[in-house]
Amino acid sequence: MDAGAREALTRNGRSLLSPGIVKVTGSFAAGAVVRIAGPDEREFARGLVRAASSELPLSSRTEVIHRDDLVVL
Repeated sequence: MDAGAREALTRNGRSLLSPGIVKVTGSFAAGAVVRIAGPDEREFARGLVRAASSELPLSSRTEVIHRDDLVVL
């Protein structure tokens, strides 16, 4: 994810929106727990994703992981 999305999650307590996703690695279904990494590719959070990997990144401002389903490490 990009630096702006990382800050929104870690400092502002926001949900992850699709525009913040830069790259999707691996294959997963909606409802899976996924690792979230920043621009430096270091994991900093995990969350329950609302879309499958094949659907990401979405073109709209769709909520991909709700804040209530996110744990910042």
